[in-house]
Amino acid sequence: MQFSSIKEEHAHQLKEFSDLPNNISAYINAYDSNLATDEYNDLRYSYRVLYVPKSANNKGQADKVIEFLPANSPEAELLNKEYVLIKEKEKPKFLPSKIVELMQSDGFLKFNQHSHTILWKSMDAKNPAHGLGTQIAKTWYWYESWLNEVKKHCQKNSQEYGKQI
Repeated sequence: MQFSSIKEEHAHQLKEFSDLPNNISAYINAYDSNLATDEYNDLRYSYRVLYVPKSANNKGQADKVIEFLPANSPEAELLNKEYVLIKEKEKPKFLPSKIVELMQSDGFLKFNQHSHTILWKSMDAKNPAHGLGTQIAKTWYWYESWLNEVKKHCQKNSQEYGKQI
């Protein structure tokens, strides 16, 4: 049992100990395989790593090199579980006009571009900290999370936007 934090170097050292008695190795494997999903995912017993792509300007500047491979690449099929596979998923994006169009098609006929602008300004929705959209070049695109906020707003104010409940 481990009752203190573990550093990455220690984890690598533990993998090198191949001279463990079979009964201890079997116990560890049985224990790991019998863990309930809730216990396995419990943050108190987890060591999670978040990789954020960041490139160095010149060779030799990085402390550690991690290569990201698309999950559907031939190289990824040859790898085992110790490697990190990246599945790219592009979030759906909506122009403001599409948000308005969707709300009007849901019956909120009086919800218009002006209503949308007032709403996002009142909620400071373009603040990157909220994660509700992104600017690409000079155009702002909204994520599905913003669309859900707009739906909630329209439902809450259904009489103002012309929808009868």
